[in-house]
Amino acid sequence: MIGKNNKFETLDKRKKILGGIFVCALVISGCIVVYFILAFDSVGYNQFGLNQNSLTQEIENKVYEKGFYHIGPINHFIKFPKTVQPIEFYESYPLDSRTQDGLLIHIQLSFQYQLRKAELIQLFRTFALDYENYFISQSRTTIRDVASFYNAIEFFNNRTFIGDAMFDYLVQDINAMFADIVYFQLREIDLPDEFEEALKQVQIAQQQYQIALYEQEAAIIRAQTQIIEAQAMANITVLTAEADAEAYLINMEAQAQALNVTLTAERIAYYAIGQQLNLTSSELLALLWVMAVRDHDDSMLIIGADTPVLIETALNITDT
Repeated sequence: MIGKNNKFETLDKRKKILGGIFVCALVISGCIVVYFILAFDSVGYNQFGLNQNSLTQEIENKVYEKGFYHIGPINHFIKFPKTVQPIEFYESYPLDSRTQDGLLIHIQLSFQYQLRKAELIQLFRTFALDYENYFISQSRTTIRDVASFYNAIEFFNNRTFIGDAMFDYLVQDINAMFADIVYFQLREIDLPDEFEEALKQVQIAQQQYQIALYEQEAAIIRAQTQIIEAQAMANITVLTAEADAEAYLINMEAQAQALNVTLTAERIAYYAIGQQLNLTSSELLALLWVMAVRDHDDSMLIIGADTPVLIETALNITDT
């Protein structure tokens, strides 16, 4: 019986030893698993990571991108978005401001920012993980400041210009906070209804005034065109009259020259006759008279005291 008892005691001891070894193995395995769980961390595809010591809160001077890293059991990654992030001031969360002349306006806008990898450590040391709230606060201040530069009428007439100014100032301020403005949208500037209605009436009056000016200019142009046309017609009439007068003078001069040539020829011919017939001036005139009467059969011949008389010698020579 004593031998059997010893055997049972030996088996019990062995079981206890094996059980202890198994427990130790489980503990060690668990510790190893826990260590690996605690010592490794990952950074997502669209993330940046900063390695921080959980005890000292110190930050490693390195920015991690996507991957699985061994950083130690008391370290962890502080993660930041790598992609563009939106900030919006919409109907439920508008941005209220006042114009230069004190009018209350409601501004709806949005913009998208992106953190700069090279300055991510400075961003964290300056704002920790509360950086977006600082962006929102700064953008609200910037937009309000820019809005105060312009009066209400300028907001009504030059919204695009004012939106560009808001974007320029916002870029400067957010850039100083280690981020970039990628997009900006000025969606709406809500002026008081009464003011907008009054400005619309002013615009209608201005448009009507411009239309009246255009009509006046058109009437002036039409009148000037008619004057030019009338002057052109008058110039044409003057030129035509001058041309007709010049043609008439040329014609008269030509006729006078032709008559002069004819008279000169007749004078020479009559002089030759007088010389040939040895006639005096009186006898030559009498001969010309007789020739004129002869060439005009229908003429009435009146013989009187003043009728030229040819002497016989002249008539005989003429007949010859």
